[in-house]
Amino acid sequence: MNGAFPSRASRAFAATGNKVPRWEVQLLINSFAKGKFMTIVTVGIDLAKNVFAVHGVDATGKPVLIRPSLARTRLAKLMVSLPPCLIGMEACSGAHHWARLFATYGHTVRLMAPKFVTPYRLSGKRGKNDAADAAAICEAVTRPNMRFVSVKSASSSSPVCSCTERARATVQELLGHSDASTTMISTHVPKVAAGGLASPLDLRSGMAA
Repeated sequence: MNGAFPSRASRAFAATGNKVPRWEVQLLINSFAKGKFMTIVTVGIDLAKNVFAVHGVDATGKPVLIRPSLARTRLAKLMVSLPPCLIGMEACSGAHHWARLFATYGHTVRLMAPKFVTPYRLSGKRGKNDAADAAAICEAVTRPNMRFVSVKSASSSSPVCSCTERARATVQELLGHSDASTTMISTHVPKVAAGGLASPLDLRSGMAA
């Protein structure tokens, strides 16, 4: 292939604000030329903090995409270059973020509890490494009886938001409030009365009586 073409492709990527190494552009070009990416139907991703492992197979289960070490900054770019397919990941706090992102690319994302992936990780002679984990996830996500975890929205997966809501519900129950707005006022403007902690609305109701 003409060596100038990858350079033009790199400049095209740079024009969109994405800096892609020349070797990676050449790899994408060769893969598309062979029709490799067009055959991928299922992808398993082993998530980590900075380096991920990706395993993709075609309709027959044959591996056609193997990335045992993929930098975090490259994961989204790889997924957006693939045709819509089924993506499996083990459920964790970071998995929900990636699931929402990959869904915007047109992919179908399924999350699984790690304990349900373990039997596939231990099968065969794969051993214990990131690449083997990605292959096990890729296999597990296609099982008809697999139980999946629902993808959380950005608001519900926020630990600060969930903790605040739980704390407010607990205070509301302790104070015996039926209205959440009463509890919100009470937690912001607490008053200590003979009967314990009360909100201004509670005190006002008592005086009116």
